[in-house]
Amino acid sequence: MPPTTGTPPTGPVPPTGAPGTAPGRTGAPSRPTGSPSIQQQKKAAREAKERWEEWWHFNQWRWARAASARSQVTGGTAGADGNDEGLARFLREVGLADGHYDPKSAAALALGKVQALDAKEALETCLRDASEEKFVRESSALALGLMRASTSGPLLLRIAADRGQELHLRVHALVGLGLLRDPSSVGKILSLYGRNDDVDVHVAAAVALGLIGDSSAAATLARILSNPAVDDSVRAAAATALGKIGLEKVEGRSVVALLTHHLLSDPADNVRRSAALVLHRFTDPSVLTTLDRTARMDQDGVTRSFALISLGEALAARGSLEERRFGRALFEKVVRTGSDREVGFAALALGLLGREDSTCAPGLRTAFEGSKTSSNRAACAIALGLMRDQGSKRLLAELVARGGEDPDLRGYACIALGLMGEGDSEACRYLREIVEKVSIPELKAAAALALSKLGDRKALETLRKSLEDRNRYFQLTAIMAIGYFRDYATVKDLVAHYKRENNPEARAIVIVALGYIGDAGRVVPLLRDISLDFNYLAVFQTAPAMDQVLRLF
Repeated sequence: MPPTTGTPPTGPVPPTGAPGTAPGRTGAPSRPTGSPSIQQQKKAAREAKERWEEWWHFNQWRWARAASARSQVTGGTAGADGNDEGLARFLREVGLADGHYDPKSAAALALGKVQALDAKEALETCLRDASEEKFVRESSALALGLMRASTSGPLLLRIAADRGQELHLRVHALVGLGLLRDPSSVGKILSLYGRNDDVDVHVAAAVALGLIGDSSAAATLARILSNPAVDDSVRAAAATALGKIGLEKVEGRSVVALLTHHLLSDPADNVRRSAALVLHRFTDPSVLTTLDRTARMDQDGVTRSFALISLGEALAARGSLEERRFGRALFEKVVRTGSDREVGFAALALGLLGREDSTCAPGLRTAFEGSKTSSNRAACAIALGLMRDQGSKRLLAELVARGGEDPDLRGYACIALGLMGEGDSEACRYLREIVEKVSIPELKAAAALALSKLGDRKALETLRKSLEDRNRYFQLTAIMAIGYFRDYATVKDLVAHYKRENNPEARAIVIVALGYIGDAGRVVPLLRDISLDFNYLAVFQTAPAMDQVLRLF
C-alpha cells in the first residue's frame, strides 16, 4: 500500500488510492506566504526519510506478518460465490470493469495476487492499450509478473525496451519481469545497460535482476558497481542486486570482498549505504567486523545507521555468544549517546538481537521509558515487540491507554503489541480495548492492524461490524485489517460493502483486502522482496518512477 506523504505512519495505513497511485499525484497546493521554502521542504522530506521509521516501513514484513494461514480464524473457506474461482471471477468481472481507475488498478494487482491465470488476456489487453489509464496499465504489468504468466515475458520486455512508452510504465514492466523470475529474460534485461537510457530504467533493471536471482547477471552488475562513471543510484541498485543474488564469487573475486571494498572506500554515500544494507545476507565471518567498523566510523550518519541494523540482523542470524555480547554493547552505547538518527536504528538492532538474547530486554525497557523523543521511544517499543518481551506488554499497554501522549508513539506501541506473536491473549485483550473503547480513529486503526497480526477471532468480529463505522479513516483501516486476517468467511461481507460503496477509494481498498485474502501468503512476499534491504534513499530524488514502485505495497 502506498504510504501517506510526510512523516511515516504508525504501521500500514489505508492507501490514498489504489496500488499504482503515486503519492501527491493531484499536485501540490500553492505555497502561502511565510511557509517553508521549496529547499526547506526538500530538506525536511529528506531528513524524515533518513529516520528509522522509513526503514521500518520497507522492511517490517520480515517480522510483522499477518496471520500465516488463510481461514485459520473462523474456518471459512468460501470465496465470492463459494470457492477460489469465485473470488477471482469477482475481481475480473466486477473489479476490472469498475469505471474508476483506483479500484480497477487495485483489481488488476489483486488478480496477480490470487494468480488468476484466466485473467491474463484481459491484463495484457490493459497493458497494451495506450488509451487505458496509466495506473491500470502499470498495475497490469506487475500483476502479470505476480501470476507467473511466463508467456507474458516478451510483452513485458517489449514495453520495457520501448523508449516511446511512458517511463513509469517501462519501470513497472521491468519489475514485472523480475517478479516472473524467468532466467531466460536475463540477457535482454542486461542489454538495456548498453544503451544511454534513463536512470529509472537502469535501476529497475537491477531490481529485476535481483528478483530473478540468476548468477549470469552477477558479472555485469559487479562491473556496474565498480564503474565510477555510472550514476550513483544505478551503482547502489547493482550492489543490492548482487546481495540478493547471493553468489559467493564473480569472475574469480569474492562478492563479499567487492561489497566490503565499496562499503569502506567508495566516495558515493548511496553506494556505501546499499553495501551496508545487504552484507548481512552473507555468512562470511568478515561481514561482522566490516559492519561493526562501519557502524562506528563511517563519515555518513545514514551509512552508520544502515550498518547498525544490518549488523543486528547478522548477529541475530549467526553471531556467537561472544559476538552478540560485543554487538549488544555497541547498540546500547549508541542508544545512550548516539545521534538522534542513529538511536532508532540501534534500538531496532537490539530488538533483533534480543530475539536470540533476552538480556537485551532490560536496557531496551530503560531506554523506552527514558528516551527524550517520541520517535526514539517508538523505536524502543517496536524493538521490544520484535523480541516478544513479555515483561514489556504492560508498559506498552499503559502507554497506549494514556491520554496526552504523542499519537504516533501510541500507534507504534500498538504495532509493538501486535508483534508479540500470534494468539498472545494478553496483547489481544489490550488492543481490543482500544478498538472498542477509544474514540481516536488513528489509534483504533493502529490497534486493528496489530490485532490482525495476532489473529484474534474476537477482534475480527468487531472489525466486521466496523464496516459501517461513521469515521471514514477507521472504516477503511478496518477493511484492510480484515484482509490481513485472510479469512474466506469475510469475503461475502467485503463484496457486499463494495457493491454499496460510492467512493472509488473505498472500493479500491475493499479490492486490496480481497487480494490479500485470496493470496494466502503465496504471492505477497514476492512484492515485498522488492523493498527488503533496498536503499530507498538512492532513488528518492533521482529515480522517481522506481520510488513509486517501492511505495505500492
